Amino acid sequence: MGAVEKLIASIRTVLDFLLLHIANLFYPTKKSCLPPIKESVLMEPAVVIADKIRNGKLKAVDVVRAYIKRIEEVNPLINAVVKLNDAAIDEAKEIDEKVELELRGYVPEGGISIINLPLLGIPFCCKETVGVKGMPFTAGLVARAGEVASEDAPVIRNLKANGAIFIGVTNIPELQYWWVSDNKLYGRTNNPYDLSRIPGGSSGGEGAIVSSAGTAIGVGTDIAGSLRIPAACCGIFGHHVSPSVFPAEGMVPLIDRGALTARMFSFGPMCRYSIDIKPMLKAMAGSYISKLPKIDDLVDLKKLKIYYMIEDGDPIKTPVQHEIKDAINKIVSHFEDKYSVKAEKVHFEKMKRAFFMVLATMKEANAPRLASVLNNGSEINVIYELLKCLLRCSEHMLGTLSFAATEKYFPSKETQFTQNFLKVRDELKKQFYELLGEDGIFLYPSHPEGAPKHGTSVLKSPNVGYTSIFNVLSVPVTTCPVGLNGDGLPIGVQVVAKQFNDHLTIAVAQEIEKLFGGWVPPCIVDC
Repeated sequence: MGAVEKLIASIRTVLDFLLLHIANLFYPTKKSCLPPIKESVLMEPAVVIADKIRNGKLKAVDVVRAYIKRIEEVNPLINAVVKLNDAAIDEAKEIDEKVELELRGYVPEGGISIINLPLLGIPFCCKETVGVKGMPFTAGLVARAGEVASEDAPVIRNLKANGAIFIGVTNIPELQYWWVSDNKLYGRTNNPYDLSRIPGGSSGGEGAIVSSAGTAIGVGTDIAGSLRIPAACCGIFGHHVSPSVFPAEGMVPLIDRGALTARMFSFGPMCRYSIDIKPMLKAMAGSYISKLPKIDDLVDLKKLKIYYMIEDGDPIKTPVQHEIKDAINKIVSHFEDKYSVKAEKVHFEKMKRAFFMVLATMKEANAPRLASVLNNGSEINVIYELLKCLLRCSEHMLGTLSFAATEKYFPSKETQFTQNFLKVRDELKKQFYELLGEDGIFLYPSHPEGAPKHGTSVLKSPNVGYTSIFNVLSVPVTTCPVGLNGDGLPIGVQVVAKQFNDHLTIAVAQEIEKLFGGWVPPCIVDC
């Protein structure tokens, strides 16, 4: 690191110190606020619950009631769920009736049994930007207040077809274009481990309610870390599926923009237990699971090639906390000792330019300007709205407007500036794919620190580069919880593989869960 970079890194350290102490004045620490978990069913993996329901040992209606009760207990504190599904209990009763009939030997009409549906009776939530018929579909945008979805998104239809029961939609940033789940319609979502901190975004409400044991599983989306940042901040698992597996249908705002969708975007599972990732992924994908032909392949961990990188060296990002570095080193040592795998530490210098590669990719894809999407097609004056926002007179959020301004004034795809970053992206992808091959995985921090304080996200936005880099590389990533840091906040590690090798990242995530214990409840467990 040269003299200039050292100076910038020093300024970053001082800025983080000041941000923390200033934020503490407005958002004092509020830990251990959630009520205890008292229902044992809330502590079980989804696949275990489904097995008990299909065997008649548990009623789906009791499961749904337990989760809805939990939401009602925690939501006044975390503000994660914006609307519950009033029909969820009736849907659970219907499942119970069909299960009871089949257990008595009744053959369903058409011979179609529900007994073996993989997510039978499992409650799930999804972020408000994913369409669920009759539910709010505003993306937290004032101009869309009162909008409801006219139909289920394909991923929602697929989950329901696999036995899952939808119970509620969760909070997001305005138009899901920021990493703090706050908007003018629903307000701010808080982190369940410390209410003075963010849950991440854009799937922040989802991360918060899954971590709080308010739903068994959750549906997130990811175009720059939107489900992995909340997963890390809230101490759960989040899987960014290989881009191009899912069509981006049933979303608001529309993400299906050709090259951008194929390269960067994906839906993905969010859950507390790694064993639920694959069944949920397969259920969400439906027939599209054929794009992951190796998803059910057994993974021999002894034959893996492991590469890791502790930090990207970018001086404008927050330094990676030592607990996160220690976690990566512990994973490396574990695989070397238990599976005789020789791990190799590597460094991709180009990874520090993730933010510019994201913007260049959006320009390349001719994505509609956020400044237009914010106003349903008519472009707003971003600078004027920023000034209004600082005076608390705007209908839009500071983070969203900041991104809109950056996106608007970023050079067009025809300029040499943008072309240079597209070239860097393609060179990095080639190097990365050649290194990993078909049996390699890459370990990397999910975020350089635990969940930041409210009010600090704009000045900490470069930190999103730790997740967004993998969107531009078009690879699958599983974020894994690896315990709590010294402040009692969850920290996470990403497991990355070559495109369509999702089965490798999921298998390694299951091993990491055994090593660290997985999800740590944000409250007392009294059951």
